[in-house]
Amino acid sequence: MSGIWGFTHKKHRDYSSRNERMRQALKHRGPDHYATFQAPGVVMGVNGLGIEQPEPRLHQGSPDERFAVVLDGQIYNIDDIRSRFPEHGQHLKRATTSQTIAQLYGKMGSDLIGELRGMFALAVLDRTERRLTLARDRMGEKPLYYSDGPEGFTFSSELKGLLASGAVDFRLDPESIYSYFLFQYIPEPRTAVAGVRKVPAGQVLEIDLDTSRTKLHRYWDFSDVRAVVSDPVDAVAAALEEAASLTTASDGPVGISLSSGIDSILLAALLARKRTPVHAFTVGYPGHPGNDERPAARRIASHLGLDFHEIEISADDVIETFPVVVLACDDPIADTAAPCYWAISREARRQGVPSIFQGYGTDEMMWGVKWARKAAELGSCTTSGDDGPVPFYATHDGYLEAHARMPLIMPAQTLQSIGDLSPLRELHRRPGESAEGRISTAVVETYMRENSLTQGDRLTMCHGVERRLMFTDSSVVDTVFGLRAHRSDLALAPKEYVRKAALNWVPSWMAERPKMPFETPVGQWSGRLFHTYGPLVDGGALVDLGILRADVARDLLDDVYEATRPTPVSYKALVLELWVREMLKLPGVRTA
Repeated sequence: MSGIWGFTHKKHRDYSSRNERMRQALKHRGPDHYATFQAPGVVMGVNGLGIEQPEPRLHQGSPDERFAVVLDGQIYNIDDIRSRFPEHGQHLKRATTSQTIAQLYGKMGSDLIGELRGMFALAVLDRTERRLTLARDRMGEKPLYYSDGPEGFTFSSELKGLLASGAVDFRLDPESIYSYFLFQYIPEPRTAVAGVRKVPAGQVLEIDLDTSRTKLHRYWDFSDVRAVVSDPVDAVAAALEEAASLTTASDGPVGISLSSGIDSILLAALLARKRTPVHAFTVGYPGHPGNDERPAARRIASHLGLDFHEIEISADDVIETFPVVVLACDDPIADTAAPCYWAISREARRQGVPSIFQGYGTDEMMWGVKWARKAAELGSCTTSGDDGPVPFYATHDGYLEAHARMPLIMPAQTLQSIGDLSPLRELHRRPGESAEGRISTAVVETYMRENSLTQGDRLTMCHGVERRLMFTDSSVVDTVFGLRAHRSDLALAPKEYVRKAALNWVPSWMAERPKMPFETPVGQWSGRLFHTYGPLVDGGALVDLGILRADVARDLLDDVYEATRPTPVSYKALVLELWVREMLKLPGVRTA
């Protein structure tokens, strides 16, 4: 895992201080080593995490030095790709992943990106054609931000790195912030900062270094998935076995964020078959309330032979670390589980475990998200034809609450600058696409990508820990959506194919455990959080920046967040206020 960055320039001057600011801003993503590279008009760099190679040999790309590559992530099928080019012999076998990409880019160009299987964000410099190419993996597991302004093109693994460059001012984008209040995250390609965008998942962005023209094109989307007609349980089991073999093929200790749900149990069982030792990390709360999963997780870890580590998180812990956790997320994300993921990654680093698996994917892909399932059921019953709109966030209570309240708390002038006041409330379908097909892909492209995957990446990498996912591997994704293209699974229990496939590896008492939602003591935490940090919202940065009306900011502090409610506007405002304040403290950040 790494943090990558780079920028173009046309003036002949020393850019070492700019390069160093970006390197320092991303140092947590690769604290073990770094390398930088300069060519006429271009600077690129990488911070590396020392898991698989002793140093990031950035400048040793293609033998003819035409191509240079910076890479964040893991390419699981790199050996298979190498084997397709036997003419390169031992030289290619000895090459690092980045060097392999650099050498083969000359043969395949950007078509090579579509052949890569794994989690990655990368940049390829072609010095002959004077072209810079950026790309992200299919699911968006690894991040990549960019800005294209008067000072040139700049890219970074995180928003913090891009802001540290000084190439863009810290100025909130009203439309993105409005979306944040609706969703609790900001859908790609937008970001909270005006003039900054994310390279969309599954896409390639090319920059002509001489003309500064950019071209964005997609190399994969869900329409490329072919129907799967085989037995669903057998197909899912085979895909899981394949994904487990690929994603676990690395050296060093590994861990898992272990709960008592089927996703986590299955992930742990597959890991235990491929690797040893496996460290299991589980969070709990003082007094062992009903949502404390430590007893069940301990029993599961014991059965599977995992090294078990439990982490107790108190309200005091949450209060003390909250600004740090908010900043670590890099994007503003109002998910109350963030302190738990942050604590798990910190403990993994303390225990010398540099790589940790998380169980994201099956809930989002297989109807485990209740509001999305409700939208699909409603859409399947009420729409007619192949291209009629289907409900999406129209079934999400938190979205509806925010949609009703935003005209009351956001200044009228700011609201008038926003184009779409009901984004993603409904979705339009492609010809021949079912309602459930459209909604299931949209959940992955929005909630899973920008809430779950983004948060998971940042809250592990902030501690220099590599996050890996098994259930978002292409074998699993193609199988799940391929099965859905052939037969509906909406009437089945959530994750039914996964639960039945799990019986290949775990006993029935594990596979058939009732679903236990991951819940934090949010009522207790939020009361303390609002007491401690709430006064910052009243007359704070959001008021100064025209996001909240001054006369209603104080009223938000009386809006209690109970566990039975979706994330309220008040909590989103609290997170955003702290996020703005912490971002503005970073070295090199420039305000308009």
